[in-house]
Amino acid sequence: MTPFSSVFYRKVLRLFSYHGYSRMNRIEDTLLNPWHRLLRNSSYNKANLVSAVDVVKYWQGVFEANNIPEAQTSSEYIVSHVLGSKTFQNLNASSISAPLSAKQQKEIQQLCAKRLQRMPVQYVLGEWDFQDLTLKMKPPVFIPRPETEELVSLILDEEYRKRLTSACSKVLQDFPESRGPVILEVGCGSGAIGLSLLKKLPYVSDISLDNFFSYHSIVSNSQRLPGQVPAFFLARFFRSSLPLSPSYS
Repeated sequence: MTPFSSVFYRKVLRLFSYHGYSRMNRIEDTLLNPWHRLLRNSSYNKANLVSAVDVVKYWQGVFEANNIPEAQTSSEYIVSHVLGSKTFQNLNASSISAPLSAKQQKEIQQLCAKRLQRMPVQYVLGEWDFQDLTLKMKPPVFIPRPETEELVSLILDEEYRKRLTSACSKVLQDFPESRGPVILEVGCGSGAIGLSLLKKLPYVSDISLDNFFSYHSIVSNSQRLPGQVPAFFLARFFRSSLPLSPSYS
């Protein structure tokens, strides 16, 4: 009998309810027994050896039993992150089949405990790719959506088109690169839009406005783009109607 075929095991998993940060220690303690049960009951890990594939399947089952969205991709992202890869598909064969160390197992358990609170994967990992940048992600700064990447791509395509048209008509001489467009971004969050545009269009100027919490995110992410730092202004008139302590549902 596999760990996921037991009706009793599923009922026990459904008893768990995860909300907020205050119960993190209790969650990790609760998860310890089913985690050790996996190591003890599985025939392939009598010596405390489990592979990345084994762990992905295990946590996928835990997530599914607790109605966590995107159970498989969540498990794959977390395991691959601990193993130093962006995606599970990018792991080489040896990394997938090799036994995980005790340290790796513990880190995966801690990250999965956060996901069981319905914390978005981006916050769980602490980073996320946007265009050609890897941005740090931390609440309460909003996570960039796929539509935001599409917006940046549209802006880049339009700017490239304008520059090409200007070059062909020899108007570019009157508009040197040092006089590129100025981008004003109100509510910049992680700085994903401005930093992506600055990386692709180094001649543009970016002015970003947001509250105190986004300031630290901008500064941190700007360090990943040397020489291209947006002008950031704290907008004290912003008043958020959202709670600063995140609650995931």
